[in-house]
Formats: sequence, structure tokens, C-alpha cells
Amino acid sequence: MVHLSLANGLVEIGFGPDRFIEGNRVRGLTRFIYEPANYNFARTLDAHGCGYAQYQHLDGTTTYGLVEEGDFSVAAGVEMKGCVDVQKKYRLYRDLPLLEIEYDKLDILWYEDFYSIPENEDRVYTIYGITDEIDVVKHEQFRKTAEERCGHNFGDCYLEAAGSNVKQSTYNGHLIFGFHSRTSGLGLGFVIPVRIGMHNGFKLWSMHNYESFPFLGIEKQLPLKRWIFVTTKGGRGILDLGKTIADNAGQLSAEQFRQQVKPAFQN
Repeated sequence: MVHLSLANGLVEIGFGPDRFIEGNRVRGLTRFIYEPANYNFARTLDAHGCGYAQYQHLDGTTTYGLVEEGDFSVAAGVEMKGCVDVQKKYRLYRDLPLLEIEYDKLDILWYEDFYSIPENEDRVYTIYGITDEIDVVKHEQFRKTAEERCGHNFGDCYLEAAGSNVKQSTYNGHLIFGFHSRTSGLGLGFVIPVRIGMHNGFKLWSMHNYESFPFLGIEKQLPLKRWIFVTTKGGRGILDLGKTIADNAGQLSAEQFRQQVKPAFQN
């Protein structure tokens, strides 16, 4: 099986062999390499699930092909069949450490991002609408509180445990969050639309993964776009870059979107 690989000089993404994570066989992006630092942020990003601890893997098929390669971006289409039915595009923008994922068909129960486990645990989360950084101790406290109050680590309950709520943590229709190393400032940011439902659509499990049950129990609105980007400026970079992405997440062409967000990444 030939594995997908896309690169733009700053970021290289790709599918590799299925991985076993927490006892489950998982399929997704095994490479999200920030090339200036030669650092791979992915264990398995954008994995799809269809039942309790059941992920898309070798029981189904995955096909992909180049959609376009132009002056502004390079994109590939991915189709997954089996226990899930997914059609999506991965787009890397030229000169930007930014991945856009657009789902055109999304018959799944959840998607999940498993990111790298650092050698030292100096990683912290930043979430829009929450003043303080969230380290591993605070995260465990917030998750415990959410589970005690709501019976599960639902996203809205987690935000409330952290002193915020869905309204306060919404910026221009999106949730912005991410993690970075306190030592280097290097990390990943995520931008997801709150219309997927923050009760089930945002579940922050650990310092190494989060999952989303998009549109569970509510009307499904497709296409759906979300973004993953690299920051070298810690929490401030996550918020500043995430806000710029959310501000330009409307009906723009790839060229227009790149032109709008590029200055924020260069500053």
C-alpha cells in the first residue's frame, strides 16, 4: 500500500502503517512533522471511530489521491470505507505550518487526535476563554470535576470546571485550543467550529489526545472544516493564530484564505 505524503517545506504529513494505541489498532496521520525543528507531532491524528473502542483500520479500505497542487496550496483527497464512511481533503498551505481538514462525508461516531508524548512533561494546554495555562495536574482536576458533575468528561462540563463555559470559550463561532512546551514554546493549535456541539464535540482526555463526537444528537452540517497548526510562540501563538484562522473561516478560496492568514504566521 502506497502511503499518502504531502509537504510544503514547513510541514510534512502522511499516513503510515496502522498503530496500536492503548490496545486499539488506529489508522490516521502518523506524520505531522514540523521540518524546521524535525519534530513529529503525530502519534495518529484524525483517527476515526465507529463503536466503543472500535477504530477504522485494516478491516476497511483507505484510498487517496492528489486533488490539486498550485501556487497557494497542495491538497489530497482521502476516502475511508468500512466501519466508517468518510470523504475528506487534507490541504497544506504554501509557506504556512497549517493543515486544513475538510470533511465532505462524515459517517463516523468520532474522530480522535493522538499527539506525540514528550520526553519531559512540561506540556501545557491553552484554551480560549480560560486565563491560565492548564498543566497535567490542573487537567486531571478539571476532568475529575467534570466527570463528577456530569457523569462523563463532556466538553461543556470540562470548560465549566476550568472556570469558563461554551459561550466564553467561543471565538467567532470556533473553539481555539492547543498545547505547547513551556521550555521551547513549540506546540500545536486546533480550531474547530462549535456548531459540531461542544457537549460531545470536545473531549479533552489527556495531555496526549482529545476526541470529538461531531453532531452527535444534532443536525449534521457538512462540509465541516477544522485546522491544525504549529506555533513556536507558546500559548499566545495558539490564541493569536487561532483567532486569525477563525476570522477567515468563511467562504474564501484557498488563495484568499492564505493571503489573509499568512501575515499572522509571519509576525
